[in-house]
Order: sequence, then C-alpha cells, then structure tokens
Amino acid sequence: MKFFSSFAHRIAAWRAHRVVHRWSITHYAYTPSKTLPLSAESPCCHLHLYVGLDPCSNLPILAKLCQQMTGLTPCTQTQDLDPHASQIAYVLSYQQQDLKQWRALLQWIQAHPQVKVSVQSVHLHWGRNANALASWPAPLLRYTYAHFSWMRLQHSSGRRLYVQWGRPWPLKLTQNADIIAEVGRLGRFCRWQFHLMRRQLLGAPAPDTARSLSQILTYPPLQADLALHASTPELVQKKLQHYFTEIRAALSWPWIRRFETSLTWLWQTAYQGIEIQGAQDLPSLAASHTLVYVPCHRSHIDYLLLSYVLFHQGLAVPYVAAGVNLNIPLLGPLLRRGGAFFMRRSFRQQGTYPQVFAAYLTSLLARGQPIEFFIEGGRSRNGRLLTPRLGLVSMCVRAALLKPKRPLAFIPVYIGYESVFELPAYLQQLQGLPKRKESLPHLLASVMRLRPPLGQVQVSFGQPLVLDAFLQQQTPEWRAYKGQGIPEDSVPAFWSASLQRLGDELRLGIAAATQAQAIDLLALVWTSFTYTQASQLTPTQLDIVWDDYRGWYPQYAKTSYQDACQASLHPISYTLPDTDLYQRLAYHKNALAPQHLLRAHLWLYLHSQGGQASELATLAALEKLWPHLQAEWPLPPLKLQTLRSTVAACPWINQQAQDYQLLVTDAHQVIGQSLQGLVYATWIRFYLLLIASQNYPKDQQQAQAFALQAARAWAQKIHGPWVDYGDAYLLQQQAQQIQATVAQYGYFSLRGCLQFSGILTRKQRRALRQHVQALLDAHGG
Repeated sequence: MKFFSSFAHRIAAWRAHRVVHRWSITHYAYTPSKTLPLSAESPCCHLHLYVGLDPCSNLPILAKLCQQMTGLTPCTQTQDLDPHASQIAYVLSYQQQDLKQWRALLQWIQAHPQVKVSVQSVHLHWGRNANALASWPAPLLRYTYAHFSWMRLQHSSGRRLYVQWGRPWPLKLTQNADIIAEVGRLGRFCRWQFHLMRRQLLGAPAPDTARSLSQILTYPPLQADLALHASTPELVQKKLQHYFTEIRAALSWPWIRRFETSLTWLWQTAYQGIEIQGAQDLPSLAASHTLVYVPCHRSHIDYLLLSYVLFHQGLAVPYVAAGVNLNIPLLGPLLRRGGAFFMRRSFRQQGTYPQVFAAYLTSLLARGQPIEFFIEGGRSRNGRLLTPRLGLVSMCVRAALLKPKRPLAFIPVYIGYESVFELPAYLQQLQGLPKRKESLPHLLASVMRLRPPLGQVQVSFGQPLVLDAFLQQQTPEWRAYKGQGIPEDSVPAFWSASLQRLGDELRLGIAAATQAQAIDLLALVWTSFTYTQASQLTPTQLDIVWDDYRGWYPQYAKTSYQDACQASLHPISYTLPDTDLYQRLAYHKNALAPQHLLRAHLWLYLHSQGGQASELATLAALEKLWPHLQAEWPLPPLKLQTLRSTVAACPWINQQAQDYQLLVTDAHQVIGQSLQGLVYATWIRFYLLLIASQNYPKDQQQAQAFALQAARAWAQKIHGPWVDYGDAYLLQQQAQQIQATVAQYGYFSLRGCLQFSGILTRKQRRALRQHVQALLDAHGG
C-alpha cells in the first residue's frame, strides 16, 4: 500500500509539473534580472517557501523560472552539486517535510567552505486573493493530500502566477556551526521575507463583517458614546451598524479580475495606454510601511486608474475613499466591490457618524491596508491643484498615532490626461450653470462620452513622505502621543500647524511629480495670450514661444512645434484655434503654469523698473506677492537660491554682480508677453475682489459673489479662459489670503502689491474700475 501511495504521489507531481507549467500565466511583481545576480565564480543557492500551497507543483515551476532567468539548470538534490562548477543554481522549498534536505544542504555547504553562497527568497502566488486560504475547500486540499494538491490551482485564483524575487543575501557557515540552529534561523528569516512579500502583493486579509464591526466598536470615542447611552445600547449599536454598512467597502477579488479585463480594454481602445513614472521604489516601501496614496483629482476615471496601475505593479489594491454622491444604484455596489468606501460630504451635525468613519479608517490602517483619497476633496474644474482638505489627512495621522503597528507613508501621485471627458461639463459650471447631480442616467451619459481617441494617461508617483520622520522634523513632542492618539478634547499646540504643513507638503509633492505632456506645452503657447493677442501671432512667434517653454522639459528638447501639433489629439496648428478649443486648452495650461510663475513675475518687475533692479530689491518685491500666489498655486516658499537658479535659466536676464538687467529683443518681447499672460488672470481677480470689498465692506460673501460676477463678465468681454475667471473657489482662496495679510500687518497696501511691480498698468486698472462701475449701474448699485 505504501508503494502505491508513493507511486501515485510521483505520478501526481509529474502531471502537475507538465500541466501547471503550460496552463499558468506568469506575472512578475518586478524585474527579476535586477535581483537575481550570479557571480562568475560563486554558486548561488535559491531558497523558496511556498505559502499556502504544497511544493510538488510549484517547485518544478520555480526551477523553470530560474532556468529562464539565469540560463542554468537548477539542482534539487545535494548529490547533484558540483563544488568545482563555476555557477550552480539550487531550488528547494521550506516546508516541514523538506527539513532533512535542508540539513543535508547545509552540511554540504559546511564541508565546502570555498563555495560562496547567496540566498534569495522567491514567492510564487496563484492569483491575488488575500482571503483565498480561508475559503471552504481549503481544508479538503491540505498537504495531507499532497498527491492531489495540483488540483488546488483551479480553485481560488485561476491561471495567474505572480512571482516576487527577494533581495539576495550571503550565507556563511563556520566549521563549528550548529546545523539544526542554522536551519531554524534560515526558516525564520524566509518566513518573515515571504510574509512581507505577501503583504506587499496581496495586502491584509479582510475580516468578515461581524469581526470588522466588533473591531470598530472598540474605538475609544465610540466606547465613550456607548457609555453615555448605556440605558439603550441596542438602539445605539443599531445606529452604529447602519453607519458602518453605509461606509464599508466590500472588496471582491472575482470582481477585481472582471474590472481588470474591462479596464485593460478601456486603456487600449478609448485611451492610448498609460505611462507610469516613479513606481520602482514602491514595492520595497510597501513591504515595511502602510501606504496612503494621495493623488490629484481630475476625473471620475481617477478612482479606477490608480487601482489598476497599482494592481499591475504587483502591489495591493488600495481601499479608496469616495464621495457618497457616487453611491447610486448600479455604480455604488460596483465601486464597493472594487475597494471603495463612502464618506459624506460634511461631518457637521451627523451624530456619531464621524466617529464611526474615523474608526473604520483606523481599522484599515491598523491592519496595514493601503488606502487612497483625494486631498483636494473634489475634482478640479480649473486644472489647478486645489488647496488641501485636511479632514482625511488628520484622521490618518490620528490613526497612525493611536495604533502604530506599521510606519505610515504618504505617496503623492500626479495624474494627467490628454483629454478629460468631463471638461465640457466643467466649463459649463464655470460659466454659472449648476452642477448636475450624479444619477444613473448621468452615469450612462458619461460612459457614452468615453469615445476614442482620448490620448495617453500619465501616472507619476512622487517622493514618499514618511509620517514619523515628518513629525520628528516638526516637533519632538509627537512621540508622547504615539500609542495613545490625539485626544479630541485637548488638542496639543503643535497639531494644527503641523497638519497644515503636512497638507502643504503633500500638495507640493504632487506638483513636483507633474509630468509635462505635449498638450500641456501647446496649451501654454496659445492660452498664455488673450484670444485677441493669439489671433495676431505669426508662425515665427509661435516657434519662439514653443522653444522657450520646451527648454524647461528635457523630454521635448528635440520636439518641434509642428511635430507636437501632429502628435496631438486636438486640431492644433499655426492657425488660431476656435473658441471652444481655446477654452479646453486653458484647462491643460494650468498643469504647468506654476513652474513658470517666478520667471513671469521677474519679467514684470524688471520691466516696470526700467529693465534693471538689484537682487535684494527683486527678492523683496516678489516676497510681498508670493503669499497671494501660494493661495492659488502649489508653490514652495520663495528663497534666494530659488531666485538665483531661475535667473540663471532665463536667457533674457543678464546678471552683473548683484544686479539684474533685462535684455529686450523681438524674440524676448514675445516671450515676455506670453509670461505676462500667465499671471494676469490672478491679479485681475485680485483687483476685482478688492473693488468689490470696498463696495460691500460689511458683507464678504456678497463681495465675493459680486467679484465672481465681474470676473465672469470680464472673461466674456475679452474671450478669456473660463478656468481662470469663472471659479468661485479661486476668489474664496484669494479673499482668505487678503484677510490673513490684513490680520498680520494691520493694513493692506494696494499700491505696494500691484503698482510697484507693474503687474497691472494704470490703464488696465482704470478699465477694470469702469467695468465694475458698469455692472453696479446695471444692477442699481
């Protein structure tokens, strides 16, 4: 009987090897050639632990993979090892039944001290379901039934085999080393490596609904609420369960696979693919940190895009914070299965809902689950990076301090499109039309607008921001709250300022990750001029402006204006675009505009000073303007070194000692006119807001509403971009900065902020005052 059992096992292993290797589709978490070095004079021993599946089918596949990567035929028995060979590959698994083989291998290594050995963990995992091992057929297919274990491959995850290669490390054994102790040490190390790689690939296993709810009820603020309502605990728990059901995600791996198939079709048909930048360091960071992805928000497609990219990068799919407005029939359940959890737009006067939401977010981060949220709060209608909303940032920091199981790292992400399919709706809203409420008919209409071609998509990951290092840099006091959390009733003094700096750093991180697209540069060329000015541009002038802007982006150093136009999805050439295309281009212009604001103001200031000014006077002048620019654009603090590097890159500035001299030629004149156009809209809105505040000194909301009306009327008068003049959010940010300036200095000098730099000439200010007066007369003001 024993003979037949052993014979059946060998037959099953052989069949598993042949069938599974041909049946599987191999995906690499990252390039193995970079992590599988083999020296010409030293053999390499590869260790493999097969987590959750027996090695009778995976070990031959691992041998095949190693042979493909190294060109060597791996050994599986110690008697096959040749100490005189220049290179040796050896594969084995760390299972209980393989310990005898491990001891034999270590004894062979100990007997041949001249052989240099490196160990590399290789993780093979079928599918991406973190909960696959907890499903009901698993007990029926344990290692006890090893000769039938290849049948498990058809269960849980399908044909896809994901391969992760760990970093190689040297193994050295002394002559007196205890072999049994060394086997235990290697086993512990390998188990820890495979645990990290598994978490990196799959994320944390999700608990069931009942267990997740019980974890949330242990959140301290909710415990306090339950204590206050001890007389009616059933009613309170029923309400908490209702909130939990409204919020929670229901990530489903079968649905993830369906989404992947659909989205692959979408990116290859409607779009022209995805270009990914800066993702090479994420796998190693995901193994040791809980990742919080913080992307910019341009389109509803963002929800699907980043999860798709991370899935194909071999990383766990994040849980995504989505607005409750998307929880509509058909769409809401699908988003939940894709990892979305829903939040209300406002937490004010919502009872215990904020505490339940914070508890759910804390439970996700406590088990190391990556999450994703949009720090801007909503989609940007004007193409700018909006001021950060700090609600979710605050909850993440509180969760990391309350349950610091793993370090928290924020990942800024920039997402850029050649064509945003919601852009026509954005422009209508900026002209004053109300936003349509999300509904099923609205969803179907949006899907119908996803027609090819929509161009290429850019996804760029910025520099990670590790929370512990950031807080340590801000204040050492934060360690006193680690493991205890920030109390709700007594917030420490450093909390608000540190949170604001964290939001600003994340916004700057997204801006630093911005990748220029050809459509963005073409938009800079055309929409930095007014529509009237653009109609008078000659082909030579267009080439001059294009050459100036592309010089700041090395990837376009050899791309001519004509080549960029031919590669563009939009009908752009040397002729004037129609007004509709001009308005759409202005949206794309704002992605790169912040990178040119400093040199634009340099031109304006030097031009107003007769073409010459000292370095210190220039810096002092720009420092007065900078806070008002930071209220609208993602700009770092202005420093002398930043000014000097910008001046050195401007060919129209001649620096002599500590003085700047403006060189004005015909070519420089058209460049200067283009740079001026980048900043005029900001300061025209600024001036209109000041005039409105003088007319409505006691009602700031009415002043902002009138300034918005005046700005939209001015845009219609000059055919200006709606994205620069029609957004109430921009005026609100400018009004807050004006109030902050008044509170800080006790006064506000209009002459010092506008006239000294020549931003708005006397003629332009007179025209704006007449425009406002005409509006007041029309409304009987």
